[in-house]
Amino acid sequence: METLSGWAEDPSAQEWKAVWQGEGDSDQKTRWEKRGRWLAALVCGDDKSWSELAKGAGVRGMQSALACLGAHGWPCDPGKVDGAAGPRTFNGIVQFQHACNEALGAGLVIDGQFGPKSWKAAFTALRHLIGHSVATKGA
Repeated sequence: METLSGWAEDPSAQEWKAVWQGEGDSDQKTRWEKRGRWLAALVCGDDKSWSELAKGAGVRGMQSALACLGAHGWPCDPGKVDGAAGPRTFNGIVQFQHACNEALGAGLVIDGQFGPKSWKAAFTALRHLIGHSVATKGA
């Protein structure tokens, strides 16, 4: 239960609770449905759905993926997930591209642009992260 402490105070959790109880507005429901599709694609290894979702992800979606990886040891901190493509986001992308080339042999051009190849690399990196977490927790 310690890992859930503070969850009820998290604004995101409050939004999810409202949606779960049928009280959320349509924008909240749409955001949570999209998050569910992202998660399902990732957990199921559905790279085609992931690629389709990535086409409309925007800066905030890319920042979220980088922030998740950054929180688990990848050197790709995009700064605040705010939808603004500033210098920290650019540096986070460059760091991510370099790390993917080193760790995964992704062959990404290190240009600070988060295109389809970077999204595919993010999918692979996140899948590795999930696999490592499951293997570690199961041991």
